[in-house]
Amino acid sequence: MRNCYWCSSPNNSCLSLSMKSTVCWALNQIKVWHRDGSLLTTLAKNDASVNDVAFSPDGQLLASCSGDSTIKLWNSNLKDGVERQSTQTFVSHNGVVSKIAWSSDGQFFASSGMDTTVKLWSREGQWITTLLGHSGSVWNLAIAPSATAEPIAPDSSFLASVGEDNTLVVWDLPRILKLDLLEYGCKWVRDYLQINA
Repeated sequence: MRNCYWCSSPNNSCLSLSMKSTVCWALNQIKVWHRDGSLLTTLAKNDASVNDVAFSPDGQLLASCSGDSTIKLWNSNLKDGVERQSTQTFVSHNGVVSKIAWSSDGQFFASSGMDTTVKLWSREGQWITTLLGHSGSVWNLAIAPSATAEPIAPDSSFLASVGEDNTLVVWDLPRILKLDLLEYGCKWVRDYLQINA
């Protein structure tokens, strides 16, 4: 076993275990257990090791990431004991995906990868943006809920990422999510022309 997480569903009735056998690498799967110890279901096997799993704050979705560059989204209605297929699978990074973290409102999640990037995704699995700030693999990330970030900046939420380059990068998510790149680029060109004309 590599990791375990309590499901944040209202009844806190399940525990997710990211499975990887040290003897047989074919056991790259996620098992979901009831808190009484009974197995609820096994999620379909991955082509590579599962590196992280995270439940959405409302407990409705489970996101997993793995060594084959993919992120999988799963419906968390997992009560019948039948092996489940992911509801969505997509290639997310150029290489191993190391970590997943949900925003406190559950509207988006972030992923980190060995390709030096952090990426933001909508709840539906649509790419939002790529954050560039590391010069090496990004090993871990965490999203601070608004309440935690309040003393620093009201109505704000931050994402922190750490990596192989021995840096901690703190990202201001509201600012990043509101950034209009076209408008920003046009203002930069306008300022450049005014200064250098």
